[in-house]
Amino acid sequence: MSSSSVRRLRSNMRRAVLAKDNPADLINLALEELVRARCELPGYTTLDAMAVTIRTEVNNSLYQSVARRLDAGAKVRLARMLVVDPISRRSEFDRLKDVAQAASLGTYKQPRAAGGYRRDRADRGVRRPGRSSGGRELVHYSVVPCSGTR
Repeated sequence: MSSSSVRRLRSNMRRAVLAKDNPADLINLALEELVRARCELPGYTTLDAMAVTIRTEVNNSLYQSVARRLDAGAKVRLARMLVVDPISRRSEFDRLKDVAQAASLGTYKQPRAAGGYRRDRADRGVRRPGRSSGGRELVHYSVVPCSGTR
């Protein structure tokens, strides 16, 4: 492969890695580009090493750009997520990765029983002001805090 085709291949892979993170996708893209340009195909390990290198470079630049945007308080909160509780042997990061429980009517009613939430306007059939439709129009299904029951 000539140096110009390697540069073109690297730039195409670098653009594609923003949308495709799987190394196999990047290798397939490289193979398509090489066949289109009628270039000699390199070995698989060459393309794999190129894909891994480019993924590492692009991901590191993305991580660094996010880290630069964080303020000191956010960095402290992120660091605190990695502290492992000696009793439960879990960190806040582990708890964040827990799978959510299935939604049910019982879990919806729990906050309300504790004086928490009610559905706003839509479940009461309140019409939008200025609308002259014959029936009652549902406005939205947002959940808002309430001070008591309806």
